Amino acid sequence: MLGRRIGYLLGLAGCFIFFLFYKEWFSWLLLVGYLWLPVLSLVLSLPAVFTGKIHIHAPEEVRAGMPARASLGVDSLFPRLPLKCKIRLENMLTGERYSGIPGELIPTEHCGQMVMQCSKLFVYDYLGLWKFPKKAQLRETVLILPRPLPDKHLPPPEQMPVRSWKVKPGGGTAENYDLRPYRPGDELRQIHWKMSAKVGSLIYREALEPAQKQVVLTLTLSGTPEELDRKLGRVYGISCQLLDRGAEHVIYCRSGGGLMTLEVTDRKSQEQAIKSLLTGKLTQGEADMTIHDALWQCRIGGGADEA
Repeated sequence: MLGRRIGYLLGLAGCFIFFLFYKEWFSWLLLVGYLWLPVLSLVLSLPAVFTGKIHIHAPEEVRAGMPARASLGVDSLFPRLPLKCKIRLENMLTGERYSGIPGELIPTEHCGQMVMQCSKLFVYDYLGLWKFPKKAQLRETVLILPRPLPDKHLPPPEQMPVRSWKVKPGGGTAENYDLRPYRPGDELRQIHWKMSAKVGSLIYREALEPAQKQVVLTLTLSGTPEELDRKLGRVYGISCQLLDRGAEHVIYCRSGGGLMTLEVTDRKSQEQAIKSLLTGKLTQGEADMTIHDALWQCRIGGGADEA
């Protein structure tokens, strides 16, 4: 703004000198027009100043370490005015705080929920000579997702214990099955004819499959930003490995808001679970997260040398 005002004054001085040495109607008209130029710019800018709606543009989520930027947008029927804004950024998970301006890169080094708020917002006229402070509650959030860190020592599928069985969706055949009375609509090929002949009524073989919700991942939402990155990356990576095997699992997380229990049955529920972890509250120290009724448990820490 200061540079534009200095430029205007230099231009005005030039017009005045031109008028002194060339006293014709054109020089006088140029000087008067240049004097009224700021007023004209102000009048033309006021409708856009009072009717324009300003908002922040930012991606909803980004992978940790990937570039992302925030920008200001204006909804108005008039040409866009010059803007100047300072943004406060805070990672709600790690507590880290930053400051910047629209167009700069958002700090995405560490996982968490980045909240951006406008601290100072000014709107200028079209020439940049007048400044108007704007009170706007501009707020935007960006989820910084962890990078998956798979576990190279995860037990093979055949070593994953199974405690119970559940009905196989869609029926069909299976090595394990349960016997029950036949119901109208059941597949005739799954009728156990020998057993039906013995009891005198139709007996149906209902296919079963392992119920693997007893696979458990546990972690405590605590530590430095680097340790949190490793914890969240490991829980995400191991969860992806388990889903690739078709193994449903549960994530237990001790946070500042209490115990979080997050069931993961598919990619969509996994995405929701990771977002819940990113928006959780930190707690102090490491908690004992032993799940006694779990058949297989993976305790996830944030150590750099953890396998």
